[in-house]
Amino acid sequence: MSLAPESSRPRLLLRIALLVVVGIVAVLAAKYYIQRPLTFEGNGVSLEYPRTWEKVTGSFTPPAGINLVWAQGFALDDDNGAGVAAASLGAAVPEQFLSAAVREQLQPTLEQAVSSAGGTIAGPQSIEVDGRDALIYNASNLTLTAAIVDVSITVIAEGSFVYFIACQSTPERSTEVDEGCETIRTSFSID
Repeated sequence: MSLAPESSRPRLLLRIALLVVVGIVAVLAAKYYIQRPLTFEGNGVSLEYPRTWEKVTGSFTPPAGINLVWAQGFALDDDNGAGVAAASLGAAVPEQFLSAAVREQLQPTLEQAVSSAGGTIAGPQSIEVDGRDALIYNASNLTLTAAIVDVSITVIAEGSFVYFIACQSTPERSTEVDEGCETIRTSFSID
């Protein structure tokens, strides 16, 4: 027994097909919107960060010996996210001397900060950010919040400034934070 007359079946099938197509388009558009990163522009830099992360402000106390100029945070939650900051070195450091300058001026400070948080540090590893030589350090098992976290710290020198991209994650959210921080690192640009 048929519910619809024979002549209305093609129209019913067409309507169902249309609803399915509209539903698929809506899901794909929503997925694109959620995955499209947001843009931060300020303090002479621009970068993209995950749409699901929140731009946050707050007090940031750098380790002793780092002359912080500005900092901006991007949080996934209370224990996971990233911070971008700039510090003044007081004098310009040519790019070819970045590794030596970081090792001499900043590495002891980073090592002390990581040690005081109960962690260990590895690196630096050379990478490229915004067409510039950069260094990345990886710190493990730090107690910075109520949780044990890992932190990667990318260091980029430009003139008399050093820029930091610090990414912090708990083991449960490390993949999500790593992907978000890769978005920040690959889009980071000094204006």
